[in-house]
Amino acid sequence: MLALVALCGLAVGCIPMPKQSVVHYGVQGTLTDAASAVPIGKSHVSIVVDGRKFDRTTNRRGEFKVASEMHHFLTWLGGPMWMNATRASVEISLDDYAGYHSTFIVRSESFEVPVPPDQDRLDGSYIVLGNIEMKKREPDGAANRSQPVRSETNRTSAAAGPGR
Repeated sequence: MLALVALCGLAVGCIPMPKQSVVHYGVQGTLTDAASAVPIGKSHVSIVVDGRKFDRTTNRRGEFKVASEMHHFLTWLGGPMWMNATRASVEISLDDYAGYHSTFIVRSESFEVPVPPDQDRLDGSYIVLGNIEMKKREPDGAANRSQPVRSETNRTSAAAGPGR
C-alpha cells in the first residue's frame, strides 16, 4: 500500500527529492615561483573567493584547496530549483609575491552565451586553477623612483624640440 502511495505521489510530483546547488565554488591549484618554476611549498597563503577569506598553507608541492559551499534543499518534480552560481572571483596573496586576481565564468549567464568561457575549469563544485605562476614583488625604494623611463621620456621630448 505504501509503495502504491509513493508511486502515485511520484507520478503527480508530490514526493520531495533532496537536491543541492553550488552557492560558492571551491578552488584548487598549485603555486609556483614564476622565475624559478619551483613550487611554493609550505607557505602561508590568503585566498579570497567571492569576498570570503580563507587562510591556507600550501603542501610541499605548492598545492592548496578551498572547499565549496553548497545549498541543500528539498524539491519535487516540477517544483522550485536553485541554480548553481555562474561565476567566481578569486584573489590570492602570498608574502613577497605580487597578488593574483581572476574572475571565472563557469556557468552560462544567458541564452546568448551557451558555453561559458571557463566551463572546462569546472570539476564538480571546484574550479581548477591549475598552475599559478607567482611573481616576486618589486622592492620599494630609490630603485623604483629612478626608473630609466623618466630620463628617456625627458630626452625624447628635448630631442623632439629642435627638430620642429
